[in-house]
Amino acid sequence: MRSEYIRSTHPVGPPVPKLPLLGTTWYRRGVGYWLRRAGVVLFVLLILAIFGLYVGAVFDAIATSLHGAARVVLLGLATGTVIASVIAAVRQQRRYTAWRAPRSATAGGLGAGVSARGGSPLAGAFLIVVALVGIGWPLLWLVMSCRRYSGPAEVAAVQGVAQWKAQHPDWRP
Repeated sequence: MRSEYIRSTHPVGPPVPKLPLLGTTWYRRGVGYWLRRAGVVLFVLLILAIFGLYVGAVFDAIATSLHGAARVVLLGLATGTVIASVIAAVRQQRRYTAWRAPRSATAGGLGAGVSARGGSPLAGAFLIVVALVGIGWPLLWLVMSCRRYSGPAEVAAVQGVAQWKAQHPDWRP
């Protein structure tokens, strides 16, 4: 009877929400948390390496196939596109924290569009443009995965636990 009274009057602990990829490991920040964070960084590095090899091949093809001013202009355009891609990714990430698109809206038609154009010169040009424009996202993901918190969800969870602890000053772990 006494233990039921104590449980009802004294909180057990702060609510620890499950986060994507991290589960509840973010609260204790033990070995499991750091292994998951390292896995995310390695995955992002793999994606970045694939994009980097493809973009490097595009730059190499431009540099070896053209001569003179045309080479300088195209390399400048490609470099500008990569820089613009990084800037656009950063801006979009800032907006992303305010609004999240449904998964069906973000990935719905991508596969159908690429497979419909497969094997055509248009598909090759499309993939070159996508690689140059899309390299910003893996770069941003790499930077974001190495920060203190893995994303807005972890920041919100940490703030929620801090608010709970402020409301329950007598609670001891």
